[in-house]
Amino acid sequence: MTYELRQSTWEEFCKNTNDNYLEWGAPLTPEQYLQREIDTKEVVHGHRGWILTLDGQAVASCETYSNTSFYIRKSDKKLTEGISESVASVFVEPQFRGKGYATKMMILLNQKFQSEKRIFCDLYSDVDPKVYEKCGWHQFPAKSFYINETDYERLLQLKPSSTGLLRTTETITHQNYEPLLEHEKQKTIQMFNNIVQKEDTDSSIQYYFGKIFSKENFLWNTTNGKVYARYLNLPTPVNFGMLLKCNEGSMKSYVLWNHDLKDLQLNILKFFCKSQEEFLILIQSCIEEAKKFNMPQVTIWYDSHTTSYHFDPLWLEPLGLKITTRVKSSIPMVSSWVPLDPNSDQIVDTTKSGQWINIEKFNWV
Repeated sequence: MTYELRQSTWEEFCKNTNDNYLEWGAPLTPEQYLQREIDTKEVVHGHRGWILTLDGQAVASCETYSNTSFYIRKSDKKLTEGISESVASVFVEPQFRGKGYATKMMILLNQKFQSEKRIFCDLYSDVDPKVYEKCGWHQFPAKSFYINETDYERLLQLKPSSTGLLRTTETITHQNYEPLLEHEKQKTIQMFNNIVQKEDTDSSIQYYFGKIFSKENFLWNTTNGKVYARYLNLPTPVNFGMLLKCNEGSMKSYVLWNHDLKDLQLNILKFFCKSQEEFLILIQSCIEEAKKFNMPQVTIWYDSHTTSYHFDPLWLEPLGLKITTRVKSSIPMVSSWVPLDPNSDQIVDTTKSGQWINIEKFNWV
């Protein structure tokens, strides 16, 4: 038996998209689902489709996206940029399931990315994580908190205190998001370094790695919302967050979101605030946006090793909210490899000795 992992042609990718429509396509039609794939691919670079063949016959497929990423080796505390990959749409033809082909494809993908000097590869599993652990992937905790529709009016009725600096608000749109993303990048690097310094005593962790939230991340998320709005005859999303500014114009706090019109939830991409008062103001802006689209839930991923969300978890309890652990869906999985030292070409597997920063799925793509 001869296995081969190769990139798919565009025609093969379109066929694979049609084949996996039953898994992920609803509520769109097959034609709309394919067009969604085409539209979202136009705003990202580094997308590749993959096919695993056995003796020339296609048995499994997936797709990957490249991301601007970075790592810090604890021994020298130097931040180094690199490229990571995100895996999606893992699909095995129904007649070939249960034969280990997905496992084989994941092993070959990891080998491919190591040869390309990628620094890590991630995915979010909706099946038993042990499937991927057998391929060398490591599972990370999956934590979230949710604001449900039943809490909307109660939270909207709360009044922020009048303490703190005066501020102005600004809606984030496609016309003004880029300065915020640059600010977010610099903040991420600063907070990333702070995490490394804080955890220097943990001997089990030798490497830290994570992603930069880029223009492509933002556009992929917002394009998805617009595509679903077009096909489901819903209002087109035009607001993608809220920015609080000091009166002199400097950035103070902000939230970025995307509209998941497939599962009807507002997903929070970035959340940065400096006070409990601002936290409430931004939470209320999320609820108001969710209500515009009749979304019954606002979803916020949260992990202690994050630079995506900066707020005190103690602010949740007074609002009747709490962080919970997901156990069945979108479980973060990662494999990572970096050079042994700055002057070496030898790559080492850092999957179990590395700490993944920014594990939230909404950093994905």
